Amino acid sequence: MFLFSGGQRRGAIVLLSFMSLFAVYFYLNSLLISPELPPLVFEKLEFSKEELKNKIKEEEKSNFILSSNNPNKWKNSDWINLGFSSRQIKTIEKYKNKIGGFYSLDQLSRCHVISSNKINDIKKFIVFDKPKIDLPKEKSMFTLVHVDSVPNYKLNLVFDTLYYKKQNDKYCYYIDQNSNLEKLINNKSIDSFKNLGSFSLNKKDLVILINKNPQLIPFEINIADEVQLSKIKGIGPVFSKRIINYRKSLGGFTSVIQLKEVYGISNELYDELLTKIKVDPKSVKTININKISVEKLVKHPYFNWNLANAIVNYRFQHGLFESKLNIKKIHLVNDKIYRKIAPYITIS
Repeated sequence: MFLFSGGQRRGAIVLLSFMSLFAVYFYLNSLLISPELPPLVFEKLEFSKEELKNKIKEEEKSNFILSSNNPNKWKNSDWINLGFSSRQIKTIEKYKNKIGGFYSLDQLSRCHVISSNKINDIKKFIVFDKPKIDLPKEKSMFTLVHVDSVPNYKLNLVFDTLYYKKQNDKYCYYIDQNSNLEKLINNKSIDSFKNLGSFSLNKKDLVILINKNPQLIPFEINIADEVQLSKIKGIGPVFSKRIINYRKSLGGFTSVIQLKEVYGISNELYDELLTKIKVDPKSVKTININKISVEKLVKHPYFNWNLANAIVNYRFQHGLFESKLNIKKIHLVNDKIYRKIAPYITIS
């Protein structure tokens, strides 16, 4: 048992007294000055079933994710989630197709079923694609030369450049309009193509067939131009021009052998020409010996001044020639000369 002195007992009594006074003070203070709290009031929220459904729908719409930020790619479900009806969606789609798609908010707002408020709601997550610019197609003129239900592989052997496209189950073959088609068409050895008309086409729509070594099919010498002649081995621009000039002075070739008469044509070059050309005598221009003057007749390579003068004098002395054979009565015209000039003369 603990023993306290008199001073310790008095100190303990004073301490306990103070503690008791503080305890009584705080107790009384809490009772006298504590504020009164207001009573809790519970408000009862009541929703009808319809209101509750609409509230749920609104919450679902606020949480949906669009399939794309581009309104041109929105599905019907996207428009529905944004609050549009089926009828409005049809109107929007019809307008979109009419203008070729939406590329700005201004275009979107022009659709009368989309209000300005709705535009403000959706513009924050819309991203438009750049408008498509259709560049004008570069077109060129082509000549249609052949149409067939099956591919024609022979044509590409003739032309160095040929175009085709399949249209309505038909193979349509074209060549550049600058090609001298008429000269090729008059070549009777080629019957697989003809001029079927000119068309303006885009080369990108055609398949191009290139043949670096096209076959040179024999062509008609009386209508050939310098370009065609230059394609023959050994015939350059000089010989091409000589051949054409000589052809003009003759009125046309009646035989391939006449090419030997062109200045500078060697036997080797002549042999090369034999396989590349052909002659149609019907295209030769003839001379009416009953009307021609000496001055005009001597311009022909086969009629020198003596022969031309003899023919015209005979006509003056004996009257008009009744037959080409009558020209043989002129002493200067032997059988060899007659055979040479006969294709070029006529009496009417």
